[in-house]
Amino acid sequence: MRRTTFALISLAAISLSACGMLGGGSTPKAGEYESQATMIEFALPGMPPIPKDKLNKPTPAGKSCLTQADIDKGEWKKAAQTIKQGLTTGADCKTIRDNNSATAIDTEMQCSTPAGDKFTLVIDGETQSDSLSMKMAMSGKSAKGEDLKMVTTFT
Repeated sequence: MRRTTFALISLAAISLSACGMLGGGSTPKAGEYESQATMIEFALPGMPPIPKDKLNKPTPAGKSCLTQADIDKGEWKKAAQTIKQGLTTGADCKTIRDNNSATAIDTEMQCSTPAGDKFTLVIDGETQSDSLSMKMAMSGKSAKGEDLKMVTTFT
C-alpha cells in the first residue's frame, strides 16, 4: 500500500502538471498552467502521519504548457488513466463508474491488494477555460482492519 500511495501522489502531480487539465465545465484554453496539490486527509498504516500544519496547505506541483494540440487530442484522458494506474498498481480493481467526458472526470473503482487491503478510489473534477479542480479520495481497510484514508485536491 505504501508504494501505491506514493505512486498516486507523484503521478497525479506529474500528470496534472504535464497536461494542465482534468475535469468538466468548459474546455481549457492553451497556455501555461501552474498546479497545486493539497492533502486533506492521510491515514495509512505503517506510514508516518502528515503533520497537521502540513495538511490543507497547497503545495506547488509544477508548471506546464498546454497546447491547442493537447486540448484537441483530449490529453487529460491519458493523465486520468496514469493516475488510476499509479494508485491501483498491484491491486485487483473493478470499475464501478467511469463517466468521463471531454471536460469532466467522474470515476469510481473498488480494489483489493494481494496483502488483503480493500479500498475504494473516487476521482472527480472539472475544467474551466483557465483552471482545473479535481479531488481524489481513497478509503478502505487494511488486511488488519486499520483505516486507509487519503484525500487530495488538485487545482
